[in-house]
Amino acid sequence: MNNFLLTIAIPTYNREVYLRRLLESLFNQQSDFKDQVEIIISDNASTDNTQAVIEDFMNRELKINLITNPENIGSDRNIAQCYAKAKGKYVVAFGDDDVLYPNSVAIILDIINKVKDFGVLYLNWEVIKKDKLIVESDILLIDDYLQFYNKVSHNSTFISGNVVNSKYVSSVNFDQYFGTSLVQWPFILTASLSEPYNIFHIQPLVGVQPDNSGGFSVCKVFGENLNQIVNEFDVNPKTNRVFNLIKVRLLIESFPNWIYRIKTTNHSFSDDNNLHKTLSPVYSKFPQYWFLVYPLIILNKSIIKVLWPFYQIYVKVLGHLLNKKEKNQLDKIIKIR
Repeated sequence: MNNFLLTIAIPTYNREVYLRRLLESLFNQQSDFKDQVEIIISDNASTDNTQAVIEDFMNRELKINLITNPENIGSDRNIAQCYAKAKGKYVVAFGDDDVLYPNSVAIILDIINKVKDFGVLYLNWEVIKKDKLIVESDILLIDDYLQFYNKVSHNSTFISGNVVNSKYVSSVNFDQYFGTSLVQWPFILTASLSEPYNIFHIQPLVGVQPDNSGGFSVCKVFGENLNQIVNEFDVNPKTNRVFNLIKVRLLIESFPNWIYRIKTTNHSFSDDNNLHKTLSPVYSKFPQYWFLVYPLIILNKSIIKVLWPFYQIYVKVLGHLLNKKEKNQLDKIIKIR
């Protein structure tokens, strides 16, 4: 029998440099968690020196439960496997190219011990900063999932940022979400919509490697695939407001930057030129799509590059006017450290 409070499960494939950085950040914090934290690495048949990196840290006595897939099973299956193998009361599937800042694991454990039962703890993130040390730690304890999503929005799809109550693993049929690149989201949604409390950590605990995602169609994933998951949940008026809120934030905060990258840079997404055809079935009913995203789709590359600094201001101003946020309740702020 184990008493793990937290499982940090790392799905990885051919990212030995980033993985070493992440494991170093955990190794430097292991005195804070002793036997309370389980570390899983699910290696998806890497062909680089991933195994040597893992063995190095195991030899340095970082306790790791290593799963080595004999063949690449795909990223979605690898993430789902991480959740299924977790033994902790709470689990975070942590991206191999992200880092947990110093003191972060101890803070997460403090929150788990103080709050006891919750659906999701959102850790907050920022572009990685070297030598960042978390000193202050404050959380919002939120008893209304609509208010929680008013804070978190589409960041609920970010695996590294969401510590989830593992009792809901068995409630999700992960198989039906293979190929969506969002296999984690139904699990995060189920936990957050089911429990009376969710938590928002105010200070960022996760450092994110910038512009390091790709290999998928970002418009299909956050268009058709996201909508498929939304439609499979029992939608009542309140959850409908949650999902519309998420879509609006994507249109304001994410799609303009993604479209800019797709049309002007050597991006790593697999999107083709039919962006409007991909996005319009999901987003055409939202004015934010027509005002903020569609112009970028129809403009040519050279014009977009010239206008982009001004367009960012336009998106920020008009996005603010078109984004009617849910009215916030009085948040209960709890100081952890």
